[in-house]
Amino acid sequence: MAGTGIAYYNQLFNNLKANGPASPIVLLVGEEDYLKKVAISRIEEFLGVKRIVFFGKDTTVDEILGTVTNTGLFAAKRLIVIYEFEKLKQKDDLLRMRIPDGTYIALVISSSYDKRKLKNLLGKYRNLKHIDIYEFSSLDYKGFTIWVKSRLKRNNKEADDRILELLVKKLPQNLTHADMELKKLFLYMDDDRFLDKHHLSILSYVSEYPLQNTLFDVMGYEKFNTKKIKKAMLNRKTNEIVYEMETHFARIIDAALGTFFSDRYRSEWRIRPYKKHKMLHTLKDASIVMKRLIEIEYATKTNLRDEKITKNLIILSLLP
Repeated sequence: MAGTGIAYYNQLFNNLKANGPASPIVLLVGEEDYLKKVAISRIEEFLGVKRIVFFGKDTTVDEILGTVTNTGLFAAKRLIVIYEFEKLKQKDDLLRMRIPDGTYIALVISSSYDKRKLKNLLGKYRNLKHIDIYEFSSLDYKGFTIWVKSRLKRNNKEADDRILELLVKKLPQNLTHADMELKKLFLYMDDDRFLDKHHLSILSYVSEYPLQNTLFDVMGYEKFNTKKIKKAMLNRKTNEIVYEMETHFARIIDAALGTFFSDRYRSEWRIRPYKKHKMLHTLKDASIVMKRLIEIEYATKTNLRDEKITKNLIILSLLP
């Protein structure tokens, strides 16, 4: 697997944590969204503050300017993060802002952004002195293996060299998707400390499909939208459905824990206030649903082969 070595990223992240960015505006590009978010977390640690989040398609330059210039009585340290920067109108107006001392702006370009358009965008910004550009490409094979080993250690799991090699080969070579699969694996392992071959059967990465959009649109209001979810499942393969369901609930768990991988989900929870009487389940129930989905997925790989029954079980797994 071609890619960038992990030593480069470790040096970059350590420098951001110790010294912060050299310029008030940083532009984060590349296919590894996971690494972009790690960079953001290191800048947070340097500043000792939590990020203020905007999304390009949901905001205006005036709204961002209002946040940048609203220092109050004291000039505080701030990190303003703009995800999906490519969707923000009047990008150049933003780059002409006067940034107060102690304020940093991180512009995040989505990994899915058209490569030709990205090249043109970078051509405009590379020579601007007040912007640092960081490019996050995939880890090389050695770096990816080291990263997987670190995730095992952090979750108090162990694997011998043979099982570790099998695990690395089965995981998607994208850190965001691999992280989601590893979370599912650790949940499936439960109290088992040593990773074995049979544990790997739970890994089932597939690409995301529009079911994710339906789940996101009805998030927090499942009580009234179970029919919508079922309709979105009709013409989908069960392995795809299970993966997207698991991903959805894993992101809700992330949002509840306040980790930096689910800013979009946390933003949506703020937009749609938590109203218990409208909820099918509470946030803490997401882990229960996740466990049910993992059991269903395992059953499909052992003895359950009926698509209709599986889809009905998935719907039932959403019930409190």
